Amino acid sequence: MVTPAVGPDGVRRTINSGLDSDEAIWHLRAAWNVAALGCRGEADKPILAGYADFLKRYAGQLATVNARLNAKFRKAAGSAAAGRAAREAHTTQLYNYFATPAAAGGLCTVALAVAKEWQRTRPGDLGAFARATLPRFEAVYLALFDAYDRYRAQAAAWDAKYGAQYGASQPGYGAVHGVPRHKD
Repeated sequence: MVTPAVGPDGVRRTINSGLDSDEAIWHLRAAWNVAALGCRGEADKPILAGYADFLKRYAGQLATVNARLNAKFRKAAGSAAAGRAAREAHTTQLYNYFATPAAAGGLCTVALAVAKEWQRTRPGDLGAFARATLPRFEAVYLALFDAYDRYRAQAAAWDAKYGAQYGASQPGYGAVHGVPRHKD
C-alpha cells in the first residue's frame, strides 16, 4: 500500500486535502455513499437511511454543487469532454480511497455515528455540515496510514536486525531483495 505523503507542515496530503466548500460537500457525499453501500450489518441500517435522507433533503443543493464541479473540471481541462474525463478519473480515485478495505470498520463506525446524529438534528447549512463531518471520515484514513507507516518502519527494523537469520518479515520482500538461504 502506498500511503499519502506527509507535507513539510506535518500534515498528510490526501485526496481530501485543500478542498473548497463544493469539493468538501462532494467528498462527504462520496464517503457516506461508500458507507451506505458497504456497511451492511443489521446495526448499520441507520447509515443507509441517513444517507437516503441526506440525498433527498439536499437534492437541489447537491445538483448545484455537481454542476459547479463539472464546470470547474471543464474549465481546468479546456473542454467538456476532457473535463468529464478528468472528473470521472477523480471520482474513481475518490471512491477507491473511501473503499480502502483496511479502513472499512472505521468508515462504518464514523458513518453510523454521523447517521445517528443526522436523525436527531438535520443541519441547515450543507457546507458547514460537510466541513465539520468530512474530517471525521478522513481521520479513519489518516490513522490507517500512520499505523501502516509505523508497521513498515517496525518491520524494516526487524528485518535489519533478524532478517538474515530468520528471513524477511515483509510479504514480497524476498522477491524484491532476495532471501538468504538458511544453512541447515
